[in-house]
Amino acid sequence: MLKLLKYELKSNKKLLILGAVMFFIFVMMRIALTGDIFGRANGFNLVISTVFFGGLPIIGLVIYFLYATYKIMWSEFSRHEGRVSFTTPISGFTFVSSKLLTVLVFAIIAFVIQLILVQNIMSPGITSNFFILSPTSFISQILEQVTGSFKHILIIFISALFTKTMAANVKLKKSLAFIIFITLHIVHDLFARVLLIFVDAVTNFPLFNWTFQAGPIQLQNLTEAGMYFGYLVDIILIVAMTFLSGILIDKKLNL
Repeated sequence: MLKLLKYELKSNKKLLILGAVMFFIFVMMRIALTGDIFGRANGFNLVISTVFFGGLPIIGLVIYFLYATYKIMWSEFSRHEGRVSFTTPISGFTFVSSKLLTVLVFAIIAFVIQLILVQNIMSPGITSNFFILSPTSFISQILEQVTGSFKHILIIFISALFTKTMAANVKLKKSLAFIIFITLHIVHDLFARVLLIFVDAVTNFPLFNWTFQAGPIQLQNLTEAGMYFGYLVDIILIVAMTFLSGILIDKKLNL
């Protein structure tokens, strides 16, 4: 796994260099306009501050992360020279897991750039407040971001993988992939919701704050215990989807 991760990072070194270049550009842009690397642009034009210290960096980071994710997850399927990976004895599960870990590295890069160079410009004190969060709140935010991102990445990946596996010879395979994408989202959310309600009903764990419940059950009404149980469910589903991706690659891949 670690050797494969090292290979993935090496093969995407240009993207790593691009992340470093983006960080350097954002720092130089801030120094040029305000003379301050990490402080707020006090008294600076609000529109210019919002565009150059908020809008452009955030858009750039989103594009950077989305492109990195696409290239990492799908390069072997879209490039002929990348298909040699499937002639090796590496299991599909290991293959997908190493790619998810590589995506996590780029997510950390984007997160650090956004945290240091964007958030403290757009909102006073938000960065310092972030760093003084309690360990529980800090872990909660990290788990929420990681599980949410991995869930969406894997659902998109499995949906696209169907066009190279079980639906490789189907005429309307792109439409089928879209249906699978929607179905997986619905199944994932329903499974998590039903499991949480079931555990709350048959155990003494207070997973839902029923006092403030009104209307349809929403996962936003989770207690702290329910929130962490929800993260555990998401992790289990992420592992299950990773295994599913691996099985499709091992048994059904048709390039």
